[in-house]
Amino acid sequence: MTDESSLTGGQLGPYVVGNKLADGGMGSVYRTYKPGSNDPLVIKVLLPEYSDEEEFRKRFVREVKVLSDLHHPNIIPVHDYGQEGDLLYFVMPLIKGSSLNDLLHKQHFSPATAWLILDPIAQALNYAHSLHIIHRDIKPHNILLGSSDGKGLQTHPYLADFGLSKPLDKSAMTKPSMMIGTPEYMAPEQVKAQPVTHRTDIYALGIVAFEMLLGTVPFSDSNGDSMAIALKQVRELPPYPTDLHSNFPLPLEYVILRALAKAPGERYDSAEAFRQAYWEELQNLTPEARMADYWTQS
Repeated sequence: MTDESSLTGGQLGPYVVGNKLADGGMGSVYRTYKPGSNDPLVIKVLLPEYSDEEEFRKRFVREVKVLSDLHHPNIIPVHDYGQEGDLLYFVMPLIKGSSLNDLLHKQHFSPATAWLILDPIAQALNYAHSLHIIHRDIKPHNILLGSSDGKGLQTHPYLADFGLSKPLDKSAMTKPSMMIGTPEYMAPEQVKAQPVTHRTDIYALGIVAFEMLLGTVPFSDSNGDSMAIALKQVRELPPYPTDLHSNFPLPLEYVILRALAKAPGERYDSAEAFRQAYWEELQNLTPEARMADYWTQS
């Protein structure tokens, strides 16, 4: 069995594995390169227990082929994929820049500056949904700010990590007993292990918008209890933005709360519909309201 913990310095397929960049629930991310090429890449290696089952391996190959067909300027593409010993992996370009999560610790967002990220990410989601692909883990960690050419200012948003995604008409690549996702951004149906749709992503994007505009997520737990947060997603209504900040624009409050409806059918029909609703209400605000800071904490 291949030891996932000692990959650095080794090789997976044609790729030389570099330093580990991050660990996730389903595996680890490393820098990598292909001899003879100067393209900076990352390789995502799934934990061995996920590839132990033959059915999982078949689904992985089938579904990563679908993901490799995603071609959008705001989606990080899958370049290659394969299996080495007991390890499944896929390869993507390395985006040099910060995540939205990093930025949320450094700066506040106004409705206008939040739009600069929400607009392209919603367009990317709408494109993926048009190909019957859902992401299932929309969150600030998975929104990266790089440059469109790899050299310029880091102002180009990318939607990353479709590793938790699945075609809408296929079964999940995860074991039935596992709750996959990040509790702060999970839709109620996701928590309850019910079928997920494109509206599951719209719910998560609504939470990202809520956090960008108010500096906090709608559901949290003082002890960091993931299950407690997940249960709140199912049982509790989100706070009204105007209750958190009295000057928060009412039209944008409606947009955000519709995206966060508990019943999927009550949310926007598409990521494009959410994007259009936000844009229209943004245009109706005064210039001062568009650039105002509505964060509830410093």
